[in-house]
Amino acid sequence: MAVGSPSEAPACSALSQELRKLLEFCDAQWRNLEDRLDQAQEATLRAKVEELEQHWGVQAADIACLTEGSFAWKVKGRVQRVMLAPLAAQMRQKVLLLGNSFVEQEMSEEAATLVLDELLDRWELEVEPLLGLASQQDERLARRARRKVKLGAAAEAAKVDLKERPALWEPAQSAVEALDGPVRRLAEFVAEKLSAEATERLAAAVPSIIARAVCDWHWRGPLAELQQLEGWWESARASLQGHVELWHRLVEEEGLFLRRIDRGVDALRSARQLYVTYADFGTSAASGGPWPDQMMQLLAAAAKEMTSRLKPVRDSAAWRVVDAAKSIQKQLREQELQSIKPGPWQGVSREEGLQAFLKAFFEAAGVGSAPGGEACGAVEAAMVFMQRAGGLSTLLGDLQAACGGPKSSVGGVLEEILRASACLSEDLLEVLDEPSVDSLFQCARQWQSLGEAGQAERLEAALAADPSPKTDVSGRQLLVLLRGLHTFLTDSELRARLPQASADIAALTGGARTTLPSQCPDSESFALPPAGTEQTHSPRGPYATRRKARFEGEPSPSKSDLEPVAAAMDSEAFAPGPLVPALKLCALGNNNDNNSSNSNNSRQWLEESTRPGTGRSLRPSTPSWLKPPWQRPDTPSACSWTRPDTPSTVCDDSEVASLPRYKFVDGQYVPLKSALASGGRTLPPLQVGSQGYPCAPLSARRSR
Repeated sequence: MAVGSPSEAPACSALSQELRKLLEFCDAQWRNLEDRLDQAQEATLRAKVEELEQHWGVQAADIACLTEGSFAWKVKGRVQRVMLAPLAAQMRQKVLLLGNSFVEQEMSEEAATLVLDELLDRWELEVEPLLGLASQQDERLARRARRKVKLGAAAEAAKVDLKERPALWEPAQSAVEALDGPVRRLAEFVAEKLSAEATERLAAAVPSIIARAVCDWHWRGPLAELQQLEGWWESARASLQGHVELWHRLVEEEGLFLRRIDRGVDALRSARQLYVTYADFGTSAASGGPWPDQMMQLLAAAAKEMTSRLKPVRDSAAWRVVDAAKSIQKQLREQELQSIKPGPWQGVSREEGLQAFLKAFFEAAGVGSAPGGEACGAVEAAMVFMQRAGGLSTLLGDLQAACGGPKSSVGGVLEEILRASACLSEDLLEVLDEPSVDSLFQCARQWQSLGEAGQAERLEAALAADPSPKTDVSGRQLLVLLRGLHTFLTDSELRARLPQASADIAALTGGARTTLPSQCPDSESFALPPAGTEQTHSPRGPYATRRKARFEGEPSPSKSDLEPVAAAMDSEAFAPGPLVPALKLCALGNNNDNNSSNSNNSRQWLEESTRPGTGRSLRPSTPSWLKPPWQRPDTPSACSWTRPDTPSTVCDDSEVASLPRYKFVDGQYVPLKSALASGGRTLPPLQVGSQGYPCAPLSARRSR
């Protein structure tokens, strides 16, 4: 119909009424299909409630609960994904005239909205407002024409009506005609695919889809545990076999449990293959049908066997192998330590080396004592710090030259420390240009980090392998200086005291570990504050979805949730930072608030750094590649084996260190008394009456 004809208003109204009825019909048919599938789901679950409780662990309350994440919610999502998602993709192809490639894409991505909903939204948001506006303007135009007729201007009224009425209905007419084709194609699709017979055929396939959803719901946990167990055992076995002696000892002592783990994993894989073989139903409307009783019984038996085999392997045999490997590792380490014969390097004592190192250090630094007094500021502290760092660099250079240069094993380690000391000196030059407490703290952290990169261990190994390097200096004197350097790298508290200490070697090598008094008596002292906790920032924004989906796909577990991730080893405790020379508040500028907070953090850090700790133990920690990614059970598993249920008494150093050994009383740490230290004193026994209840003493009775 051409735009602009006088009969355009009635024709547009008639077309809009026809399209509105078609949309109402399509929406009613789709809702009828959804309701019929819900009825079929409820009837199937109620009919199989006894079987679900007996074999699959589903209770009657789970069937009626439709909260997000519940069993019934998962089943409903599976039914909608299998039944409604293909229909939604076909509907979109039919209505929008899309190709087959788009249908495959929609089937794989599971479109979140229906094209029916899109057409209804477009009708409500675009067409209806235009129709209402056109009707109002048309009524206004008709009233004006009637007034002109009463005044005798009928010809003019007809002319105005013929000119203005088509322009009023043109936007509404265009919007209605744009939806004419899609709505009619949608009605044809609904009449063909969502008829009463088609709806009943789809409802008849619901039981098998629900049965498959029940199997997947129950098997999801065991399959994830099996995948985790497989990944751990594959990596742990390969790593254990890489340690030849440890693996041979483990096979000799715990070969029974190794074979049981292998056989258990193979049996679990066979059970998983049964699940893949039997669970071939309920994946589409074509493969649906009645409830598969025989297949469900076979799958229930396979699931029961898989669960019974998983617990002994994960909770008993695996941890038995872990404990045995740790015990053997401890024995091998003790044997290795006993087999090492003490050489010239082991003959140098720590005290002797520390005294020689400190003497050479202060001579190279050219400083007799640390500055103090009222004039102590950031620049003066940086100058003292630079002299100490320069003295360390000079001493390291002499030792490196005496050990044969950076190409030797010992010289290579010294080269790393010398490079770190040179970087520290460069940073201190920047502090002199722009003095501030933050930059001075950063330099103090760099000083404290010397030796934390494993240089002490590599220096120990290099000197133990070649204890007498060929130099022009006496070998004994060189070893003494290197022993002092090794002590400097391993003793974090010595590194903390050395920048602010004077040249009193006896005070530095003594047993006292108290904090030196402040060198600026009129101001507060600053220490290295504790490092702040790093916060992660998520890219997820606080937005909500625009429209809830009419059908939802069942969420599937991500691959990262099922992959075994070995727990990382506990890192060593953070070593306390160095104490920089005391700074006067006036030397740092107007930072009163920051200074007060830094001072409070400094006191707290000083208290924590002086707490007594536990000594280093020979007990090995569980390596990250050996520790299972699941938690050790608190109680032994109740299975048919005898030896795997034996509770283990092996623990890591982290577990021992967590036990309290001291308590804080009146500002001091007091060691806890053990049971033997109490001298055998115990509480008097309770007086039990005739009825088995504790009775009060006679003095208490008389006082009543």
